[in-house]
Amino acid sequence: MDQARYEEAVEKSLCSYGNNYRLKTILEKTQKKEITIAFLGGSVTQGWDGEKILTQSYSVLLHRYLCNKYPMLKINYVNMALASENSFLGLSITDKYITGINPDIVIVEYAVNNECGSDHITAYESLIRRLLDLPQSPAVISVFMINSSFYTCQAYMKKVGENYDLPMVSVADSLKMLLDSDEIQWNLYSPDFAHPSIWGHRFIADCMINLFEKISQSEPDISCSEWKPLYGVDYSDYCALDPERTKIKLVGFEPVKGIEQFDNALATTKNVSGGAVIRFEASFRHLFIAYMHDREVRYADAQVFVDNTLVDELQGSSVYGWNNPVIKKVCSFSSCENHIVELRVKNKKLIFIAAEFGLCQ
Repeated sequence: MDQARYEEAVEKSLCSYGNNYRLKTILEKTQKKEITIAFLGGSVTQGWDGEKILTQSYSVLLHRYLCNKYPMLKINYVNMALASENSFLGLSITDKYITGINPDIVIVEYAVNNECGSDHITAYESLIRRLLDLPQSPAVISVFMINSSFYTCQAYMKKVGENYDLPMVSVADSLKMLLDSDEIQWNLYSPDFAHPSIWGHRFIADCMINLFEKISQSEPDISCSEWKPLYGVDYSDYCALDPERTKIKLVGFEPVKGIEQFDNALATTKNVSGGAVIRFEASFRHLFIAYMHDREVRYADAQVFVDNTLVDELQGSSVYGWNNPVIKKVCSFSSCENHIVELRVKNKKLIFIAAEFGLCQ
């Protein structure tokens, strides 16, 4: 592929400038000397190439470009991406970490890991809205990836982006154009079904850099911070249950460390007589549970009861798992009320790890 066609593909990725007020203010008109750019996404944004995390991932390359373009600013880099992370996990990470660092720019990438059902759509819009409403008023940028089966959730994500007037980049559109015209083969971009190669990360970075270049050359927009929900923002107040502030009864469970980005995980103990139980009382409208799952049979299943009624069953074994955390909404109510929650594990031969309980009011 010649350079002209490469540049055309990069241009193709630009979906929308969006409202540039926040981004131009942060990068060009701020009186601050130090800002932070944060990345939320899955393994692509984490930098995974199928075997290892690359030192020259697209996020690193974009950060380097920004540091060179704006030398008057100290630009801190925070990457909170995680393999298999979708917008549900993004809400959890935002609640626990992103709100604490108060970033100035947030890159959001979930088009491959999200699903197209209503819960995932609501979770994505809720995340975007929560980020926009942070006290720092960060610039939020959406980037859309694709896998080898051409799966992407960018259709509804673009509509959310249009609703909030976000800058948006579609690597999916550019790749599909090049693949459909047989100008590249998938294995140039990725050695497997989704994870970019060194060339792939360079291409993504160039698509992102193109957006920043175009915005830097554009006239500033007027500030806009009044939006109406498109699909719904019911999960925007997602909050991880704090075990230090909530009385939790544990039978056959104990705290466990080492679960990535989950500091308060609970795991079943060995040699428990009878079943293992987690029990607590809390007020919520929506209840989420994060837990570990794997395609191998290593994790037990669990039943979830709310007010003594079985509301869901969590499967420790899943064809989609690779020893990673997943978040599931287990029940919803029409209004926020007080409930008693019990998680029960009967299988004493397998471990069950509850990484987090999430609540929305």
